[in-house]
Amino acid sequence: MFKFSHAVSMAYRSLKSSKLRTALTALGIIIGIASVVSIATVGTSFQTYFESQILDSGSDYIQIMAKDENLLHKSELEVVRNTRGVVDVTPMCFTTANVTFMGETKQLIVTGVDENFKDIIKVNMLEGSFIRKTDTGSVVISEDMHDETFENDLNVRNVIRIDLYNKYTKSEHPYNFKVKGIEGLEEGDKSIVSGVMTFSGLTIPLSE
Repeated sequence: MFKFSHAVSMAYRSLKSSKLRTALTALGIIIGIASVVSIATVGTSFQTYFESQILDSGSDYIQIMAKDENLLHKSELEVVRNTRGVVDVTPMCFTTANVTFMGETKQLIVTGVDENFKDIIKVNMLEGSFIRKTDTGSVVISEDMHDETFENDLNVRNVIRIDLYNKYTKSEHPYNFKVKGIEGLEEGDKSIVSGVMTFSGLTIPLSE
């Protein structure tokens, strides 16, 4: 029967006979373990810091904005969503664009959102309904945009043209959108809510 002491003795002799290979193997194991521990420590530290920032914010919800395009992706969204104290997460993207209605053009703010934006921000719909994921050709406008921005009132089912930047052609292209609803978020808000843009920020509702 093969004894454990014999196995240890053979392993020791094998390691001793090839000191360089033994040293390199040990070094590889040490570096691998150190890398895993470092990554885990950084991830845990970020999670702890982020949780403390959220819990100390003193607000019902917070916004995280990227300084450059394409910095926030779905993986980051899931990290935030799974953070303690976060109820939900909704992506947002802001841009300014030329908006044309009945031959009149104005430069306005266009916000790209997800359909859960309505519930998180508690959007008050004055007329029509909020956009859904399938509404790529629909927009929701603000109350002020409905009756103050253009010479003619902009109503539900009216069609507007928005000149949006196309990242593939690297130029602006006109797109037609049908107004699906009118919201009453803030007085003096002349903006459009759409569901067609890549997000660059997160709006997060917080638990009590």
